[in-house]
Amino acid sequence: MNLKFKCQLVDDEKEQSFKEICLSYLRIFVAEFIGSFLYVFFGCACINNLSSFFGVSICYALVVGASIQVFAAISLAHLNPAITLCFYIFGIISLPSSLVYLIAQCLGGIAGAFTIKDLSVYNPSSIITKRGTEGNCCTFVGEGVSIGRAFAWEFGQTCFLILGVCSIIHPKNLARLESYPVKMGILIFALLYSGTSFTSTGINPMRSFGPAVSNQEWENHWIYWVAPLFASAVASICYHIICLPENGQDLLKQILRRRKAIED
Repeated sequence: MNLKFKCQLVDDEKEQSFKEICLSYLRIFVAEFIGSFLYVFFGCACINNLSSFFGVSICYALVVGASIQVFAAISLAHLNPAITLCFYIFGIISLPSSLVYLIAQCLGGIAGAFTIKDLSVYNPSSIITKRGTEGNCCTFVGEGVSIGRAFAWEFGQTCFLILGVCSIIHPKNLARLESYPVKMGILIFALLYSGTSFTSTGINPMRSFGPAVSNQEWENHWIYWVAPLFASAVASICYHIICLPENGQDLLKQILRRRKAIED
């Protein structure tokens, strides 16, 4: 059991100058902003152009996998505040870095939602629409699903997602990080296909926030923030305690630094 949490309030890269830290934050911001933009833009386009849950799930999973592939070498392509919280709990990123990730993700999601809405060749409202209409990209609680069940569904699905992320970044698996986009794509497909009819499968506050802002659709929106972040905290802490070796956080940092040095 590993009860030694090493969450960083500030960056521990003492050898880096202020300029280097700022440039690092800028790279993270740009990567997460563009990645989140692509995530929402093409994800919502999938929803508008495909009618079946299976087709939408496959398309969205491919979009997520491709976005991760493009930006993983720069920021590990979180593209999800729940995943960012997981990385913070694991001590991989600091609190300031987490805020950079969060701001970039939210702004990228908003930009992606507004752009796909404005560039639609059909009625702009046909893509980012209100609940129950065709082409809906806003996340909403399904008909007949209670608030409690919706919260439980979002919580459970996000727990599964975060446990998958934790297993991918386990020190024993980091040597196979190149397959990260494929693994995440498969996991996203499974979650989308199983949960879309219940809660639209949010599992990502950024993905829900962008369309909500562009369409001013806030009904039950709190579920898509509270449930995923709570699930991320619970799943990350449990995995850390049960599965991560005592020196696991130090091993993670060392391996990721070596990978970064090679990529740079």
